[in-house]
Amino acid sequence: MNFADLQFWLLLIVALAVALLLRIPFRRSLGESIGRYDRVSLGCVGLFLLGCVSLQTLTIFMTVSLITFIGLHLILRFSKSSEFYRKWLILLIALQLSPLLWYKYGDFVGNGIFHLELPFLIQVAIPIGISFYTFQLIAFAVDTLVHGKPLPSPINSLNFAGFFPQIVAGPIERRDSLLHQLESFRFQWNRESMEKGLSWIVLGLFFKRCMADNMAS
Repeated sequence: MNFADLQFWLLLIVALAVALLLRIPFRRSLGESIGRYDRVSLGCVGLFLLGCVSLQTLTIFMTVSLITFIGLHLILRFSKSSEFYRKWLILLIALQLSPLLWYKYGDFVGNGIFHLELPFLIQVAIPIGISFYTFQLIAFAVDTLVHGKPLPSPINSLNFAGFFPQIVAGPIERRDSLLHQLESFRFQWNRESMEKGLSWIVLGLFFKRCMADNMAS
């Protein structure tokens, strides 16, 4: 998912067009509850873009997201005090980190340190964005358990973990700065926001394609 690649923008336009076209009949039936459809659509757009990168990327993202949400749900339901929260949090973080350690450091640890000479570790492809969403979900788990934050709904948790504009290049967001925006997300036309957003996109693409790529060579 390269933001400087034309294919990304074509896929994004197609995904948004489908979501907005389907929104028309849903708007009539859902009325004021259309915001729920918008949040589900946002999640589907993010999953679609990850799936277009590779099935592996989508699968690992869903695995880490489900581990986080289900783990937090079970801890909050069956633990009786904050002391138990912290003990289970260590186990949850270990589970969250396990895909990252396998894909990013499996070759270094297995072949480099222990000299196991396992060829399949060399050929492991690193899923796109795994570092960013892993550490973002770790911060999400810490905020939820240590700071006593409520567990959001599944779709809001998914959108927080896989918000496509920042899943590849960051920054890693804490739940207080991003989650409330996603919980109130709506598809709407705001000219001021569109002009401001497009200005930043054009400026970023200029820095990347016109300056950075040419200076790199």
